[in-house]
Amino acid sequence: MPTSGHSYIFSNVPIIALISLIAATLLFANIFPANNKISVLGQIANAQTSQFPIRNVEFSTSTDKAGDPVTVSVGPMTGAGCEVCSFIKYIPGVIGKAGVAYKSAQTLDLSGAKRIVFFAKGQLGGENVAFVAIGKPSTTSPVPPNIFSNLNFAVISKNVTLTKTWERYQLSLNVSSVTGVTDPFGFIVSKVRSQAPASSLNSPQPPLNDPSPNHIAFFLKGVT
Repeated sequence: MPTSGHSYIFSNVPIIALISLIAATLLFANIFPANNKISVLGQIANAQTSQFPIRNVEFSTSTDKAGDPVTVSVGPMTGAGCEVCSFIKYIPGVIGKAGVAYKSAQTLDLSGAKRIVFFAKGQLGGENVAFVAIGKPSTTSPVPPNIFSNLNFAVISKNVTLTKTWERYQLSLNVSSVTGVTDPFGFIVSKVRSQAPASSLNSPQPPLNDPSPNHIAFFLKGVT
């Protein structure tokens, strides 16, 4: 978990002083797939709100969207193996991709960031999703694979092939500019489906709703 701070203990005095500085943090970074996992370095430092760590970024009600229409719902989904998580459903259109970026209520300073941790799973397995981080407003044309016309991301991962079981992912951050961040985390989902791994195909759990292989759906939780 993102943690940050310093403490000093002084002895030989009647009172032991504990001085602690906690920076609100969230992690982000370049994604390096390894055994279908993503490793990450990065962390959001938000001195204005002094919240640490920042949890459940995927529950933000304010988002930026790009590409084809995509629906995002949040709530109890026991059939997906989580008490509360985010369900993303994408029916491919003419663009062939869709993106969602979660907006912060205020501009963030991510100095000292360490990492971002999150969990994801596909509904059928084989879904291809790229994860983005450290988004800032931009007036220049997006450079692929970015599809957001109004945002530039310091981190855009390679496509990750999801399975039908929950997997833990981490993002590694090593970028020069981590201030002025408006959209700390998001994703770009593609219409192209990969062959689902054997472990996913053998899963006895049926899809929640929509078994069509032409539709792309996945779950997200615990973005911290």
